[in-house]
Amino acid sequence: MNKESILSICIPTYNRAECLDQILAKMLPVCVENDIQICISDNASPDHTEEVGKSYALKYENVHYYRHPENIGSDNNFEYVLKMADTKYRWLMSDTCYVDHLVDLMQDLSSTDWDGYVVNGDSFRAAQLPHEKIRYDNSIYVMNDIGWHLSWISCMIYNERLINSMNFERYKDSSFNQTALMFEPTANRSSQICFNPSIIVGNLSTVKDSGWLYHVFDVMYRQWYLLIMSLPLYYPYEVKKKCVVDAAHKPILLSTRRHFIRRLEGKWSFKDVYRNRFFIRQSQTGCLVLMMMGACPLPLIKFIFFLVHQVKNVIRLIWKNC
Repeated sequence: MNKESILSICIPTYNRAECLDQILAKMLPVCVENDIQICISDNASPDHTEEVGKSYALKYENVHYYRHPENIGSDNNFEYVLKMADTKYRWLMSDTCYVDHLVDLMQDLSSTDWDGYVVNGDSFRAAQLPHEKIRYDNSIYVMNDIGWHLSWISCMIYNERLINSMNFERYKDSSFNQTALMFEPTANRSSQICFNPSIIVGNLSTVKDSGWLYHVFDVMYRQWYLLIMSLPLYYPYEVKKKCVVDAAHKPILLSTRRHFIRRLEGKWSFKDVYRNRFFIRQSQTGCLVLMMMGACPLPLIKFIFFLVHQVKNVIRLIWKNC
């Protein structure tokens, strides 16, 4: 790779050839302009991801593609693509996300030796984040303020020293290895971490609910709680608890309305809530409401949804004619 590059965008991908094609087309102009490497680790996709990856790698010298002969699991693929790069900074990014403005970022990365750098997301996420650029000298404050945001893989840029010192095996199969990578190596020491709300990662509008949302209670309640609480004792319990609660209430994807819509679509049931009731309660989410929603037969749920929709239409009509 080009030794003058300081940043690599690291994309673990699986079975999303069309998405990969779209995000590469969007990002390549700015990546070429700023001498940013793009590393792609294909987890043995059965579709034509290999064709897409190789075509870009042949055309652009800053694109590097590798296909695993067999599926090694998502956590192993994350680790592989981060170590595949050899630049000082590595940005782990979903194969459905892209960024197209990086001038300010490159200036920041060049001027300061950051341990980690956190960027902004879509408008629903951004509304819950600080509006000012913040420089943290301790990762405890990062967890307290924006720890919930670090559940999203596309918002974090890591210094190579974090990757080299990380025990990836400890957090394997946690669903949040990428979050631990920001907090585990920075524990028990001062650290330089920046949050910059002006750097915004976009997400393809064609992508619907991700696969993990079919297991939302297992992932965002059980596994998130277990991950945060398993982080070093350097992080106070009160801060960990706040991070757990924030993650359940700030992302719009976990709102009661979104849970209702996914229930309407048959993506979860009563047993999903019951199995994770302890962790849902720890997040201070209305477990009883979710249980009632899960126990309610789908036909009745659909009727309630239809009824609410009709009532809203009537109210709008009355308001318009007043």
